[in-house]
Amino acid sequence: MTKIIGAWPNTTRLLIAYLSDRTGLPVYSRRPDDGWQSVAPCIWVDRLPGPPSDGFSKTYTFDVEAFHDDLDELNSLVQMLEVYMFTLPSESDTTAHVDDVQCTAEFADVPADDVDLERQVGTFDITVRPHPLPQ
Repeated sequence: MTKIIGAWPNTTRLLIAYLSDRTGLPVYSRRPDDGWQSVAPCIWVDRLPGPPSDGFSKTYTFDVEAFHDDLDELNSLVQMLEVYMFTLPSESDTTAHVDDVQCTAEFADVPADDVDLERQVGTFDITVRPHPLPQ
């Protein structure tokens, strides 16, 4: 029988905590019942199907969506998000879990359901390693 040496981190929770701490904005992994307009400015992280694990690390693919009712403010938020995503592996609260972040699709304008709301979406691959299990 193979000995289990660790457990994979919940990358969605890790990303939500990290981005909400850095931006001070609400970060969601599910759409709010009453739509985005009621909670904007905000961020949505959506885990997508990603590449298979190699057994030593896993790569999770996320769409990171930023919503704001002001285009200039949205552009500032997106610039912050790009920096935060690329510094994710080196931050003290995530360095033990995240090995690498790659941008697979740059942030771009995507129409929101609400015409009064601005939205940009970027796609990132986040490579993580398992946490050691207590002995």
